[in-house]
Amino acid sequence: MTFLERNAVWLGLFCVILVASLLRGAGQNWDGSRGWHFGEQWTVQQAVNMDLPDGLANYLDTATSRFNPRNVGPYYSAGTFPLFAGKLVAIAQNQDSYAGLTQTYRSVSAFSDLITVGLMFLIGRRLRGSLAGIVAAFLYGLAPITIQLSHFGTFDTTATMLALAVFYFGLRASGNLHLGYFLLGGLCAGLAMASIYPFTIVLTLLTLPLLEHLRRASRRQSGWRDWLRAMHGRCSSRC
Repeated sequence: MTFLERNAVWLGLFCVILVASLLRGAGQNWDGSRGWHFGEQWTVQQAVNMDLPDGLANYLDTATSRFNPRNVGPYYSAGTFPLFAGKLVAIAQNQDSYAGLTQTYRSVSAFSDLITVGLMFLIGRRLRGSLAGIVAAFLYGLAPITIQLSHFGTFDTTATMLALAVFYFGLRASGNLHLGYFLLGGLCAGLAMASIYPFTIVLTLLTLPLLEHLRRASRRQSGWRDWLRAMHGRCSSRC
């Protein structure tokens, strides 16, 4: 078996991710950093006004912390995880300006969506095999709406990535009640809710594997009880 035959699936996934990354990376500065997207304007303006906290105590003091978007600008009702993540990345790259933050948030959106492409492969492979995973990743990677959202510095792609990660870990937990799957799924669920509040519903993706295992355990116990009753009946009849 040749190298290409042994690694056909991974080479296929690499090609899909490569094409998806090119589509998401091209034209990121589509408006010349003018901030023409209204939702993006709102996010970036909040981030521009934010300052790093003096320490953990100052960060936890939500009433006075300058890292709390509700203290530095207009009314803020969105999640804070992508807002904080983009701000920290911009500071690390010395891009803590309006134009720099705009491009940083767009890059975070594109990167999050690329991870989603990979998750689509993992979920498809888990459910229907490697070919299904490649097809799922390919279709998602070329979907116009996902490419468009990857060019906006909003939270949609980040929340979608985290919600899909919860689904993947829930899927893994359905076959094996490993604590690690629930911990990772719970972490992603918390971050998804900290991105877009209505994503609270993703918690159900972790409760379903537990309910399914309880149902199976109940059936197994019921089967054992029926078997014991049958054996008891046979012994009683012979006696």
